[in-house]
Amino acid sequence: MATNLHGTRRVTDAFLPLLLRCGGGGGGGGRIVNVGSGAGGGFVQRCPADRQRALCVPPASWEAIEALVCAASADGATGLGSAADTMGGYGPSKAGVALHAMLVAAQPSLVAVCCTPGFIDTKLTAREAACKNAYRSCYKQCGGRSRTKDTNTFEASCIL
Repeated sequence: MATNLHGTRRVTDAFLPLLLRCGGGGGGGGRIVNVGSGAGGGFVQRCPADRQRALCVPPASWEAIEALVCAASADGATGLGSAADTMGGYGPSKAGVALHAMLVAAQPSLVAVCCTPGFIDTKLTAREAACKNAYRSCYKQCGGRSRTKDTNTFEASCIL
């Protein structure tokens, strides 16, 4: 949370005055590109429907973001350490980055986006990469058909 969400906010806050000045004189304004993760979307999917809606609309304030992702809700359904947080805070922090981009995008003459690059094959994700590559191979061998018994079984064995 400290790096992904609070670090993103601190860097944005430091550069925001300069970026807002870029908006005058026909320069088109400043641009902010944040790096998200599918883990943010996964976190949102595991939240109850009412919280999903709240996590997918521009927040009113930074405090609203903190209330949604930085601490577990009273019912334990959302936020850091909740049932929806299956990755030790990573998912909620990346959902918060997306919310922060929406909040900042409300600034006049500023464009802010949050991009999710997709799966990145690193040593940390080696097991998942092997499964994804094997699944793609199996999928191709099945003629590109999804949801066949063989591919579903194979996919499920990789998730474990």
